[in-house]
Amino acid sequence: MLTLQFWKSWLPVYQRLFWTFLFVFLLSVGTALFSFIQNPAPVFTWQELQEMQRQELPVYTFEVAGIDLTVVGENYILFERWAGNPLQINLTALDVYLTFFVAAIVVLLAVITVLPRFWFFAGSGCAAFLISSFRLEALQLFGLENKIPTILMMVLVLSTGLYYQFVKGASFINRVATFGLLSILMGLAILQFSDIPHPLRHFAVNTLPAAIVLLALFIIMVAHEIMAFFIFLVGQGTQNSKSLRHFLIISGIYLLNLWLAYLTKVGWFNWGLAVPPFFLLLVSTILAIGGIRQRQTLYEHIFPVDPFGVYIVLALGTLAIATTGYFFASASDVALISFNDFILYTQIGYGMMFLMYIASNFLTMLSRNFPVYRVLYKPTAMPYFSYRLAGLIFTLAFIFYNRWEVPVNRFISAYYTAVGDLFFVEKNTTLATGYYKRAHFLVPYNKHAATALAELEAARNQTLRERYYLLDANAYRPTEFSLVNASQSYLLQGQTFEEIFLLRKGKQQLPKSGIIKNNLALIYTRMGVLDSAFLLFLEARNDNLTEASAEMNLLGLVARNNLNVNADSIYQAIYSKQVRVKSNAIAIA
Repeated sequence: MLTLQFWKSWLPVYQRLFWTFLFVFLLSVGTALFSFIQNPAPVFTWQELQEMQRQELPVYTFEVAGIDLTVVGENYILFERWAGNPLQINLTALDVYLTFFVAAIVVLLAVITVLPRFWFFAGSGCAAFLISSFRLEALQLFGLENKIPTILMMVLVLSTGLYYQFVKGASFINRVATFGLLSILMGLAILQFSDIPHPLRHFAVNTLPAAIVLLALFIIMVAHEIMAFFIFLVGQGTQNSKSLRHFLIISGIYLLNLWLAYLTKVGWFNWGLAVPPFFLLLVSTILAIGGIRQRQTLYEHIFPVDPFGVYIVLALGTLAIATTGYFFASASDVALISFNDFILYTQIGYGMMFLMYIASNFLTMLSRNFPVYRVLYKPTAMPYFSYRLAGLIFTLAFIFYNRWEVPVNRFISAYYTAVGDLFFVEKNTTLATGYYKRAHFLVPYNKHAATALAELEAARNQTLRERYYLLDANAYRPTEFSLVNASQSYLLQGQTFEEIFLLRKGKQQLPKSGIIKNNLALIYTRMGVLDSAFLLFLEARNDNLTEASAEMNLLGLVARNNLNVNADSIYQAIYSKQVRVKSNAIAIA
């Protein structure tokens, strides 16, 4: 943050590497943002089901031999309800995630080889632990179901690192290329000699536990970056500015927003202006790319921040954003809940402790309008390590207060769900059901796993168990998809009152949902509760997603019950761009 174009002082080769790594990072950001916008699609998508009702209308009446005869014409009225499509497993997201994961690990391994002796051994130990978590024995490489493939991978990776550390000095770009080539060869070996279908995808799933741990560590690492950026902002003023007051105002508003978001989470408050935690992570990551250079004094005995510290942040940021993007793209709701909670906890915990860090070390300097950002990591009273430890304790207090085992179970459940998805696509229903049930056992409200189990039970004609799983999906933070899917099971069994009760409860929980209002109004239409149906259709018209369906159903309600309406409304409907709306307008005519 001290210099915007900080890479200008680097050697040309390091600059080219920086732009390459930055491009990969931005690519991961783009895919994650796309998945964030599309979520929960493409896993959960809608289908619009139309029902045509036949209505007999008297066209002409005449008398023959004292008997009145009526010529009847047929009128056709359309009604449309919304339902969820069958689960669409998104394995492309897994492929994209694996690409970014491998790219990030390659950069990190290359950086480890340039560290001093002690830190090299520490980094190599972490690399060995990382490889051991990949469960290569599950891939049945060369028919082996033991730890030999894991040991071979460790030997290849660590021996390469030892070679560069002790035997031959080489440029950093050669180290990156070597580890990149090594990863490609390992991928080809897995693809060619594994005895299971989709081996690389199974490998990708088995990297998720390690990716989740690295994601959590990275969230902690960058938790203070937004608050540090506030120090940078207020330090841009003149000697006559009021740096302390401005910092307290900006940071106070930011922390208040975080606290209100937390109170909303625990149900004590309803704050609708909270920033999505994913954007907090994204902003913190971007600020950390330049911000890590300020912490040069903290890492000067480990590695030069220019350029290797920046490379580490880019690699970890790519891995973190790609992992998050995968959870969005795969509609892994339970992982996203814990992910959002953890970001919120760390931002509050480290944010509060950062205020104490600033007050202990730089309060006088801020009050005198000195550019504190230049010496932000050169404390005078409270050591930086003490601040990080206090922030960690504050964050852990949040986690333990909110039951630490809950987020752990959610992430494990998300992992089992991802494994179940693979077997679901491979049509191995036995193993898919087993993994989905593990995920459901740990977190019964795992919507992805519960919906998949419901579909598997429906294929076996187990309607009661299907409904059991669909209702479990609505146990915590129900969504439009989970509510509509559960109501669909009641509809198919003719249990109208249960369907009404579920959708009315859903309307209270999701008052802006046009889909729920539209489907509920259709039930009232069938039951003859015309006033409620009419009002709900009017409300559903205000939702862009259901505007055409609600307008069509509203006209169908009028045509079916011969209600008196404003002729101008019918005239406008005839010129609608939607053929289905025109159809019911003609039915009224």
